[in-house]
Amino acid sequence: MTLTEGYTVTVNTTDGHSFNVTSSSPVILESGEIFITNSASDTEPSHLLIGGSDKVHIVNVAQCMGADYKAGLEWTWEAEDAADILGIAKSRCDHIDDCKPVDNGSKILVSSSYNWCVLLDKASKQVLFHALDCANAHSAELLPGNRIAVACSDGTTSNHNQVRLYDAARSNVLLDSSPLVSAHGVTWCESTQRLYAVGNRQINVYSLQDWDTSAPKLKLEKSITTPQGSNHDISLADPTTLVVAGVRAYLFDVNTESFTEMPHFAASTQLKSVNYNPLTSELWYTDATVPEGTQSWSTHTLRYATDPAATSMAGSIRITDMDVYKVRVLNW
Repeated sequence: MTLTEGYTVTVNTTDGHSFNVTSSSPVILESGEIFITNSASDTEPSHLLIGGSDKVHIVNVAQCMGADYKAGLEWTWEAEDAADILGIAKSRCDHIDDCKPVDNGSKILVSSSYNWCVLLDKASKQVLFHALDCANAHSAELLPGNRIAVACSDGTTSNHNQVRLYDAARSNVLLDSSPLVSAHGVTWCESTQRLYAVGNRQINVYSLQDWDTSAPKLKLEKSITTPQGSNHDISLADPTTLVVAGVRAYLFDVNTESFTEMPHFAASTQLKSVNYNPLTSELWYTDATVPEGTQSWSTHTLRYATDPAATSMAGSIRITDMDVYKVRVLNW
């Protein structure tokens, strides 16, 4: 199809904004082709979620790139505000290790290695769900049917080293669990209708069994060995590609089950989070290979790159008043 007079596209973003992208130049659209409206990134600024210590922040990238995050700070949730709801001491409202946007960015899943996980309404900051028995929780994912999977990492209790399944409508109600050594990350893939969970040196692939009943289960379909151990993160890049990161980072094709190394991270041994946009080749990530802050796993820098094969960063944002663990992209 040839659009001789150009086009106007209305873009509705996951965080509730809407804007138009317009071009008066003719354009030819091929069947099945992806056409990138480059001006969209100039119209709608990127926003990031930052998790660490006892807080989750949202920042406007355009306002703080190359500077301190406070220049672009737009939203903050302090875990201590939920202490009474969780029924724990304020000192345990700390060690936040993931803050994942879900439900089109209207909600945020927050996990802590101090054994808790919450689902927040972003607008009101209300705690919609909480679980207190997810030992050393390192990440969570919202699943179809309003259920939540939590990756519970290393430890010595029966609640450690497993993926735990909860009902988002009923706090602290465990539905199922599945063992996974050093479970660190979980992500849902719509194209395969599978949950992918990453542990020390493996990816567990789960199907959703008896999902329409009151006793749903995570059925382990297979375990896939990863190229490196010490995996710390798994995220969705596009409908058929996952990013697995820890010691270096790899693209995992869910159809061929093959790994492709991302050269930008060849020297990284402590990646805590990697977010990748294949359409624009952008990357946002946290890397504690050289630790910053008070913890061996923490960083004070959000890192940005524009090419997964590049040897250097394209930008960064500094956060020196908290031990940062992960960064997530609210919108690119």
